[in-house]
Amino acid sequence: MSPPGATRGQPAARSRRRAARVAAVAAGLLLALLLCEALGWPFLRGPVERAAARATASVVSIEAPFRVRFVFSPQLQAGRIVVAAAHGMALPHLVDAHALRADWRWGDIRRWRDGAPLRLEALRARTLDARLQRLADGRASWQLGQRRAPPAGEAALPRFGLLTLDEGHIEIDDHALALRATVDLSGSEGEGGRGIEARARGQYRGHDLDLRAHATAALPLLDESEQAPALPVRLEGKVGQVVLAFDGRAAALLTGRRLDGTLRMQGPSLAAVGAPLGLALPATPAFELVGRLAHDAGVWHLVAESATVGSSRLTGDFRYDGTREPGRLDGRLGGERLALADLGPAVGAPGTAAAPPPPGAPPPRVLPQREFDLPQLRGMDAEVQVAIAELDFGTEALAPVRQLRARVRLDDAVLRLEALSGVVGGGRVDGWSALDARQTPARWSVDLNFDRVAIDQWIRALRRGGAGDDPRRALLTGVLEGRLVLAGRGRSTAQILGSADGDGRLLLRRGTVSHLLTEAAGIDLAQALGVLVRGDEALPLRCARLEFGVEDGLVVPRVAVIDNRDSTVFVDGRASLADETLALRAQVRPKDFSVLSLRTPVLIGGHFSRPQVGLQASRLVGRAAAAIALGVLAAPLAALLPFVDPGSGDGPDPCTAAPRSAAAAAASAPRR
Repeated sequence: MSPPGATRGQPAARSRRRAARVAAVAAGLLLALLLCEALGWPFLRGPVERAAARATASVVSIEAPFRVRFVFSPQLQAGRIVVAAAHGMALPHLVDAHALRADWRWGDIRRWRDGAPLRLEALRARTLDARLQRLADGRASWQLGQRRAPPAGEAALPRFGLLTLDEGHIEIDDHALALRATVDLSGSEGEGGRGIEARARGQYRGHDLDLRAHATAALPLLDESEQAPALPVRLEGKVGQVVLAFDGRAAALLTGRRLDGTLRMQGPSLAAVGAPLGLALPATPAFELVGRLAHDAGVWHLVAESATVGSSRLTGDFRYDGTREPGRLDGRLGGERLALADLGPAVGAPGTAAAPPPPGAPPPRVLPQREFDLPQLRGMDAEVQVAIAELDFGTEALAPVRQLRARVRLDDAVLRLEALSGVVGGGRVDGWSALDARQTPARWSVDLNFDRVAIDQWIRALRRGGAGDDPRRALLTGVLEGRLVLAGRGRSTAQILGSADGDGRLLLRRGTVSHLLTEAAGIDLAQALGVLVRGDEALPLRCARLEFGVEDGLVVPRVAVIDNRDSTVFVDGRASLADETLALRAQVRPKDFSVLSLRTPVLIGGHFSRPQVGLQASRLVGRAAAAIALGVLAAPLAALLPFVDPGSGDGPDPCTAAPRSAAAAAASAPRR
């Protein structure tokens, strides 16, 4: 029989032995764990490969040398890792990395399994080749672990806290963005990193793309998520025909999510900028722009501090909302000078001077023939306020319009120029214009008013000796008032004007007209010689009035008269905007006596580009025949009688006469 104390000590001993065995096992397990951690769990390559395949719902291949750590700072190292593209896409792989090391946090892995974008603490690789593809239905090659494709645009690329690449290659084929590009990367990011150098080449919306970038990090340049950090980036290169340089902060560079920085652009035309972005910008001469560009949540904001378009000097502040359907452009356009020639390509005129036609060739067309890009007007809506200090017509013959103001609106493919006004010749011009591209062919209409415009100050060619000459020596002066209303259809300026209907009214009062010009127009040789001897003078202008109708491109004067104390000049005929021909006749009725006046109508014919001026031969031949007959039958001095003009004297104001109907005016027009 054992002593009582020994009985009581046996359970305690067994407990100690069990505790010792448990401690030994735990120590062994801990030792084994530490040993495996130290060795990198080489025998887990197969299980990790299979677990990664289950987690990504894709085929994963891991090649030796293989090391993985699960404690403290989880990481994986492999000689090579290949991850197949999601959704069974026909790509060689999603990622193929050599000499790779990936660091992660378990919390990020849990959030990824719950649907958040995959995030790794660091990724280092000697070489990395990635194939990123998104189909039109929204499925993307990087949607790892997602067996159901998210809505288009919601798939987010993996994110990295640190990326180091000796050599990276990414191929992008994004059907949603119409982007196909190859991106080559190298460098390191994070603290102490030299940054990432990237070059993207390919096509964006059918336009060639060649961009070079330097950034402190690379993946934010490709990340599509709204949480992607905006990092310092320098970008330069070419998109389509536009050369650009950007220095600022950016995220999702290739997809245009967020940008903010200084911008310099140049290209052959503003239309070259709008084409890749889907904007309906006008065709212009070469341009250069310096300013600031920002983009966030689908909204672009451009501040053009200095913009040179041809010889124009402009500024602007524009906001384009691409989230709307169609997109919408709002802003203002200002500047010190806008040259009309720089808008020529927008209305179909050639951007450069045309070469002279060869001898014997048909007369060149004057009205622009090039067709408008009307489908582009359906691509967006717009409202832009215009305030230009000077609109230059590109010729010394015309003074510029100053203080040009207008509101440009584009709604539902209807382009309107509203609240148009400007100062010219001390007076004003105002009105509106519209181009309706909803109709086929497009319909254009215009309504312009002229108020108190000094014609010699506007039309400098009327001043002999240049614009600075004394107005009293101008060929024609006066205050112009009137209105022009036209409407036409077509796909070019020539087609629209060639089909135009409408009318116009111009009235010139309180002016003067050159005496010599008046006598020359009336073919009054005696009085013209007298004016040459004593010097020209400005005759007070009683009035000048032009009213005309336009029907199917044919311009026919209803009233066309210039009246002064010496003579009254009547003009009739026609001008065709369709075939650009002239058939006009000017008839002068002297009011005073003249001993040597041919008093023969002057005919103006030919083509707009080659006008021809001559005399009505039948009248001249008749007077010459009468002069010869009188000289032979009567006396030599009698031969002058057919050329003597007693003058008609003053009569009622011809400018107050009722205009003729269009039919009557057309019937009296001279035939070509």
